[in-house]
Amino acid sequence: MNTRITKYAVLEKTDIIEIASIIGGIPVPVDDKAAAFLHKKKGNYILKGQEIVDFLGTSLSGKEDSEKRQVEALKSIYNQLYSKNIILTALLMQQIISKIESNILVPEFMQNYNNFIAKKNWTMKTFKLPVIEKRENNLIIFDPDLEKSRKLLFE
Repeated sequence: MNTRITKYAVLEKTDIIEIASIIGGIPVPVDDKAAAFLHKKKGNYILKGQEIVDFLGTSLSGKEDSEKRQVEALKSIYNQLYSKNIILTALLMQQIISKIESNILVPEFMQNYNNFIAKKNWTMKTFKLPVIEKRENNLIIFDPDLEKSRKLLFE
Protein backbone atom coordinates (compact mmCIF):
# COMPACT_ATOMS: atom_id res chain seq x y z
CA MET A 1 0.00 0.00 0.00
CA ASN A 2 3.06 2.20 0.22
CA THR A 3 1.95 3.45 3.64
CA ARG A 4 4.47 3.44 6.47
CA ILE A 5 3.12 2.26 9.82
CA THR A 6 5.56 3.33 12.52
CA LYS A 7 3.50 2.49 15.61
CA TYR A 8 1.37 -0.57 16.17
CA ALA A 9 -0.52 -2.57 18.76
CA VAL A 10 -1.64 -6.17 18.31
CA LEU A 11 -4.52 -7.43 20.43
CA GLU A 12 -5.60 -11.04 20.68
CA LYS A 13 -8.93 -12.21 22.05
CA THR A 14 -7.40 -13.00 25.46
CA ASP A 15 -5.87 -9.50 25.54
CA ILE A 16 -9.31 -7.94 25.06
CA ILE A 17 -10.70 -10.00 27.95
CA GLU A 18 -7.85 -8.98 30.26
CA ILE A 19 -8.06 -5.32 29.26
CA ALA A 20 -11.83 -5.32 29.77
CA SER A 21 -11.26 -6.73 33.25
CA ILE A 22 -8.69 -4.03 34.02
CA ILE A 23 -11.15 -1.29 33.04
CA GLY A 24 -14.03 -2.93 34.92
CA GLY A 25 -15.87 -4.55 32.01
CA ILE A 26 -17.62 -3.34 28.88
CA PRO A 27 -21.13 -1.88 29.15
CA VAL A 28 -23.21 -3.03 26.18
CA PRO A 29 -26.84 -3.42 25.17
CA VAL A 30 -27.71 -7.13 25.06
CA ASP A 31 -30.35 -7.98 22.43
CA ASP A 32 -32.75 -10.94 22.51
CA LYS A 33 -30.39 -13.38 20.73
CA ALA A 34 -27.43 -12.50 22.93
CA ALA A 35 -29.59 -12.53 26.06
CA ALA A 36 -30.78 -16.08 25.38
CA PHE A 37 -27.22 -17.23 24.67
CA LEU A 38 -25.84 -15.56 27.83
CA HIS A 39 -28.78 -16.72 29.97
CA LYS A 40 -29.79 -13.14 30.77
CA LYS A 41 -32.75 -10.92 30.12
CA LYS A 42 -32.55 -8.37 27.31
CA GLY A 43 -31.07 -5.10 28.58
CA ASN A 44 -27.86 -3.26 29.37
CA TYR A 45 -25.05 -5.14 31.10
CA ILE A 46 -21.41 -4.73 32.00
CA LEU A 47 -19.76 -7.81 30.52
CA LYS A 48 -16.51 -9.31 31.73
CA GLY A 49 -14.36 -12.36 31.01
CA GLN A 50 -16.00 -15.23 29.16
CA GLU A 51 -19.22 -13.25 28.74
CA ILE A 52 -17.34 -10.86 26.45
CA VAL A 53 -16.03 -13.77 24.37
CA ASP A 54 -19.52 -15.26 24.13
CA PHE A 55 -21.10 -11.89 23.33
CA LEU A 56 -18.61 -11.07 20.57
CA GLY A 57 -18.34 -14.57 19.10
CA THR A 58 -19.88 -15.79 15.87
CA SER A 59 -21.38 -18.88 17.53
CA LEU A 60 -24.03 -16.71 19.17
CA SER A 61 -25.90 -15.71 16.00
CA GLY A 62 -23.53 -15.63 13.06
CA LYS A 63 -20.78 -13.50 11.58
CA GLU A 64 -22.88 -10.45 10.67
CA ASP A 65 -24.41 -10.12 14.15
CA SER A 66 -20.98 -10.71 15.69
CA GLU A 67 -19.54 -7.82 13.68
CA LYS A 68 -22.37 -5.55 14.85
CA ARG A 69 -21.77 -6.53 18.48
CA GLN A 70 -18.02 -5.93 18.09
CA VAL A 71 -18.74 -2.41 16.84
CA GLU A 72 -21.09 -1.87 19.81
CA ALA A 73 -18.34 -2.99 22.21
CA LEU A 74 -15.80 -0.64 20.60
CA LYS A 75 -18.30 2.23 20.72
CA SER A 76 -18.88 1.47 24.38
CA ILE A 77 -15.16 1.62 25.18
CA TYR A 78 -14.87 4.81 23.11
CA ASN A 79 -17.79 6.39 24.97
CA GLN A 80 -16.42 5.31 28.35
CA LEU A 81 -13.06 6.91 27.57
CA TYR A 82 -14.58 10.05 26.08
CA SER A 83 -17.04 10.60 28.92
CA LYS A 84 -14.16 9.98 31.35
CA ASN A 85 -15.98 7.08 33.00
CA ILE A 86 -12.64 5.35 32.55
CA ILE A 87 -9.80 7.58 33.71
CA LEU A 88 -6.51 6.34 32.32
CA THR A 89 -3.54 6.85 34.57
CA ALA A 90 0.03 5.91 33.68
CA LEU A 91 -0.22 2.91 36.02
CA LEU A 92 -3.47 1.70 34.44
CA MET A 93 -2.02 2.23 30.98
CA GLN A 94 1.06 0.21 31.96
CA GLN A 95 -1.22 -2.64 33.07
CA ILE A 96 -3.04 -2.49 29.74
CA ILE A 97 -0.03 -2.34 27.43
CA SER A 98 1.77 -5.07 29.36
CA LYS A 99 -0.97 -7.36 27.99
CA ILE A 100 -0.45 -6.55 24.30
CA GLU A 101 2.24 -6.60 21.67
CA SER A 102 3.09 -3.00 20.82
CA ASN A 103 5.95 -0.62 20.18
CA ILE A 104 4.05 2.29 21.72
CA LEU A 105 5.32 3.44 25.10
CA VAL A 106 3.17 4.49 28.08
CA PRO A 107 3.98 8.21 27.69
CA GLU A 108 2.92 8.08 24.02
CA PHE A 109 -0.35 6.34 24.91
CA MET A 110 -0.98 8.89 27.65
CA GLN A 111 -0.31 11.80 25.30
CA ASN A 112 -2.71 10.38 22.72
CA TYR A 113 -5.33 9.77 25.42
CA ASN A 114 -4.98 13.34 26.71
CA ASN A 115 -5.29 14.70 23.16
CA PHE A 116 -8.37 12.52 22.66
CA ILE A 117 -10.23 13.68 25.76
CA ALA A 118 -9.22 17.32 25.24
CA LYS A 119 -10.87 17.57 21.83
CA LYS A 120 -14.60 18.31 21.81
CA ASN A 121 -17.23 16.96 19.44
CA TRP A 122 -15.53 13.69 18.57
CA THR A 123 -17.52 11.26 16.50
CA MET A 124 -16.75 7.63 15.95
CA LYS A 125 -16.81 6.30 12.41
CA THR A 126 -16.65 2.61 11.70
CA PHE A 127 -15.37 0.97 8.58
CA LYS A 128 -15.33 -2.63 7.59
CA LEU A 129 -11.83 -3.61 6.52
CA PRO A 130 -12.01 -5.10 3.03
CA VAL A 131 -10.68 -8.64 3.22
CA ILE A 132 -10.02 -11.63 1.05
CA GLU A 133 -11.18 -14.87 2.67
CA LYS A 134 -9.10 -17.99 2.15
CA ARG A 135 -8.71 -21.40 3.79
CA GLU A 136 -5.47 -22.81 5.18
CA ASN A 137 -5.18 -26.02 7.20
CA ASN A 138 -8.93 -26.08 7.93
CA LEU A 139 -8.82 -22.47 9.13
CA ILE A 140 -10.50 -19.47 7.56
CA ILE A 141 -8.00 -16.65 7.19
CA PHE A 142 -8.88 -13.06 6.34
CA ASP A 143 -6.16 -11.10 4.58
CA PRO A 144 -6.61 -7.40 3.87
CA ASP A 145 -7.61 -6.54 0.33
CA LEU A 146 -4.84 -4.00 -0.17
CA GLU A 147 -6.32 -2.24 -3.20
CA LYS A 148 -9.72 -1.70 -1.54
CA SER A 149 -8.03 -0.74 1.73
CA ARG A 150 -5.96 1.89 -0.07
CA LYS A 151 -9.16 3.42 -1.49
CA LEU A 152 -10.73 3.46 1.97
CA LEU A 153 -7.72 5.28 3.45
CA PHE A 154 -7.81 8.04 0.89
CA GLU A 155 -11.56 8.65 0.50
